[in-house]
Amino acid sequence: MFPLVIVKDEEFIQSMMNGQEYKAGKFAHSLRTQLFREHLGLLDSLEVDIRDPVSDNFYRNIWQKTATVNTAIYDEVFQCVPTDKCETFAHLEQYQTQHLLSITDPVRARVLLKDVRVMTISCFKIRPF
Repeated sequence: MFPLVIVKDEEFIQSMMNGQEYKAGKFAHSLRTQLFREHLGLLDSLEVDIRDPVSDNFYRNIWQKTATVNTAIYDEVFQCVPTDKCETFAHLEQYQTQHLLSITDPVRARVLLKDVRVMTISCFKIRPF
């Protein structure tokens, strides 16, 4: 069993949440900021604004953009399944017979994978039946 740790912030800093100013616990804010930077592969970069992680701007222009780029690279290198590229089982069977770029051209695959930011991908689209 893992030990339970409860942290009650007693220091607060000015922050933003969904476009509104609010007081964030200093520890909670630093933890959230560190985790977002880690998940987006931005530990060495301070140029991306992650102060308001629930804003539409952050979600669309940073989180989703990163996820979309990562997903496209993984699809090209590894032909991930499930994929939005196949809409029928017949197409999926044909898709799975193609040779993986990671095997046919490992040098190009490595070059592409250098552009992947850590841990963020897009989920496949859910289509109605």
